[in-house]
Amino acid sequence: MEINKLEERKNHNFPYWQEHYTHDVNLINKIFPLEFNPSIGCFARDVASKIGYNDLCDLNKGEIVEVDINTIHPCQSVLAKTRLIELMIYLRDHEVPGYPMGIKIGNDVYLLDGHHRTSAQILMGKKTVMIHLTVLKEDDEIVKSVRNPKSVERDFDH
Repeated sequence: MEINKLEERKNHNFPYWQEHYTHDVNLINKIFPLEFNPSIGCFARDVASKIGYNDLCDLNKGEIVEVDINTIHPCQSVLAKTRLIELMIYLRDHEVPGYPMGIKIGNDVYLLDGHHRTSAQILMGKKTVMIHLTVLKEDDEIVKSVRNPKSVERDFDH
């Protein structure tokens, strides 16, 4: 009998849960000046993988740099609203919990990790954010290899 009451309560509150505890695919584009682009996100993650960001906990790469929010390409399409609100409340009295992580190629910054932390700061009016950044040049071999992958011939006869 208790299980039925719990299920009934969950179903009754579903619109609330859906509104506040789900990911929002459009929210990231409302916050960041540069919109999420799947091909840019894939490019950045491929470059990151080639320079050794095999998991996004590899925080010892690059330097901590102040970055203009207008140069940041988000590489993630969704944000959890609840996490964003929690971070904004936390940031009123505390420093950012760890630095977001990204790579810079030319004038563009690709945010790999820390989309919620960066979004919270943007929503709180920050025009620049501190990011743990690895800087690469456009003519870097890794960048060129991802931008222009060599075509691979395949033998489909075997």
